[in-house]
Amino acid sequence: MDTGYGITDMTISRDEIEAIARQAGAAAVQETLRVLGVDVSQPFELQQDFAHLRRWRRTVEALPGRAMVTALTVFVTGIAGAIVIAVSNSFGRHP
Repeated sequence: MDTGYGITDMTISRDEIEAIARQAGAAAVQETLRVLGVDVSQPFELQQDFAHLRRWRRTVEALPGRAMVTALTVFVTGIAGAIVIAVSNSFGRHP
């Protein structure tokens, strides 16, 4: 039966539909990666790039915490130094 759009009534099995969907999905992913500048023929290199980006991201995310610890250490060291100088001066000794 002709639907008027040049398409006749046909039956497609579930396996054929899944195969078409897999092919279309794979082609779409390949094209998207190509547009993004990714060489899909070198998957191991791509994995290494992503691993490097993950390490870089984790390092950058850890910086604020490390900066706070460093600032606190400098502050506590300064206070301790001021106390030592004050105690030394009170006994008449100069460091």
